[in-house]
Amino acid sequence: MIRRIKKLLKMNKEKTDLQVEAYNENNPLEEPTNEEVFEAQIQSREEAELAADNIDNVPDPEDTTFLETSAEAVGFENRESQWDTYRVMSQYITPEDSILDFGCGRGDFRSFYLSEFETDLTYTGIDFNPQLIDAGKKVNPETNIIHTDWKVYEGEADWCISIGSHDVRYDADSVMSDLDYLKNTIKKMYQSCNSGLAIMLASDTLQQDDGIITWSAPDALDYALKEFGTASIDHSYSDALFTLIIYKND
Repeated sequence: MIRRIKKLLKMNKEKTDLQVEAYNENNPLEEPTNEEVFEAQIQSREEAELAADNIDNVPDPEDTTFLETSAEAVGFENRESQWDTYRVMSQYITPEDSILDFGCGRGDFRSFYLSEFETDLTYTGIDFNPQLIDAGKKVNPETNIIHTDWKVYEGEADWCISIGSHDVRYDADSVMSDLDYLKNTIKKMYQSCNSGLAIMLASDTLQQDDGIITWSAPDALDYALKEFGTASIDHSYSDALFTLIIYKND
């Protein structure tokens, strides 16, 4: 059977080659005009200039500092957008609060808070990505970040935060739905906090990039109110993002 398939494939290829050859004989290529040649040269030059302009935006595979310092490595377009996002999250906490950061990456939130407010936080970050944890420890060895799965982590803090960690799935569970995965994370954050939790999610009100998981802010709030009693939504700072805040009532 395999020999027969190979033979048929070979016959089809030979047939296609003959068809192409016959078409080329009956439709000879016309010599381009001087104007067409000039336009092609201009287009090639413009494409080359555009590529040169964008070359700085392409990570150098030899540059080991990319993972350690770039905003892109932790999911942000640039440092400005990263810091703006952190400014929003910082509104929900105080300097006296201890923080447990779910999906901390390199632990950049602590570095931001220290530089922005000149105040250090009692901060612990957990992340499932060992490369980011290693990069964070190399750049800021004093930052307490841990490589672990948050489902099994037993620590606690005044506030649990999560910034964009549910835009994509990093686990290997192909059975659990995105919604159940989010609910399980929120429940774990609630168990681990003393005062409350704040989780930043991509909103379904805008068309997002391919692969980004989006969420309905009204549905998230409805779930939180029914499950935990006291919650709010902050959708004021962006159409693309919102924060679900849940307060501990213990």
